[in-house]
Amino acid sequence: MLPFCGRVPVTSAAVRARIDNDFALNRELAAGKKRGTNVRPRTGWFVSCALLLAPGTAALELPETWIAYEIEVRLDPETRALDGRETIRWTNPSRTTLARMPLHLYLNAFSHEQTTWMRGVPPGRFDADELVRRFDDPWGWTEPTSIRRGDADVAWEPIRPDDGNPLDRSLIELTLDPPLRPGETVELEIEFEAKLPVPIARTGGRLDYFLVAQWFPKVAVMEIVGVRGATKDRWNAHQFHGPTEFYADYADFDVRIGLPEGWNVVATGKGGPEGDGPVDGIVWHRYRQRAVHDFAWCTGSNMIDVVSTHDPEGPGEEVEIHVFVPRGTEHQA
Repeated sequence: MLPFCGRVPVTSAAVRARIDNDFALNRELAAGKKRGTNVRPRTGWFVSCALLLAPGTAALELPETWIAYEIEVRLDPETRALDGRETIRWTNPSRTTLARMPLHLYLNAFSHEQTTWMRGVPPGRFDADELVRRFDDPWGWTEPTSIRRGDADVAWEPIRPDDGNPLDRSLIELTLDPPLRPGETVELEIEFEAKLPVPIARTGGRLDYFLVAQWFPKVAVMEIVGVRGATKDRWNAHQFHGPTEFYADYADFDVRIGLPEGWNVVATGKGGPEGDGPVDGIVWHRYRQRAVHDFAWCTGSNMIDVVSTHDPEGPGEEVEIHVFVPRGTEHQA
């Protein structure tokens, strides 16, 4: 699920000059001299699962982005394991040279009972004791096995800026050496392993159904001067807390998902199966979407994607609707 959108980016490498042009205005915004015009819309991705896609999306004026993800991931349903490789290209939108970069590892919130998320989840929303009673191994986690920048390994460590909880690994910090100057782009190659939890707080799965959200190493938000009252460039990087939602920059996604033959999938963006069929029992699916807040996917061995269209009144374009339901319940879509 993509519950909340982040802010609309106002710059990318291609429009670097706009930082200088807008800097005086941003300082006035930070000082409270002008009303802010930053937009933070919301977007939905909901389960049965259901997706709304506009076929003409490519023709719309999507916000410019300064981050792009290319991800390849394979799911082993039997073990709930993810094996992933990720390329992140991130352009420094600020006027500050950056020596560090925080990344979210959201799945680690579900790794045991003493994470910051587990400690802070509101009463009544989640019962860890019941989870342990029902499942022998309910937990999920994620861990980078390699982070490289060019030919060099990148040093990283878990950080806990909010509560100092030594048992929480939902946020890590990379050391950028050399530091990243304004307008420069860093390319990171990340290999990661993960295990999905049983269904917890809108992610996870077991047996023949998985909802996969907040599953990949994800760059925190750089707030430049004037954004949300910032008087100086700053990282907005927090641990994963139970009562909170997700804050991220809009980004471009190109994602390949490897699944056992016979498993269907729906995902953010437009795409479908690749190639002529399975290779070693695995079918690869590729989905691409520009300028979205996040990337989630849903898969199952007994699920079916029911597709229809809706032509709204007014100037809006036709919308493609995907409802992902158990086979045999298509009539409910």
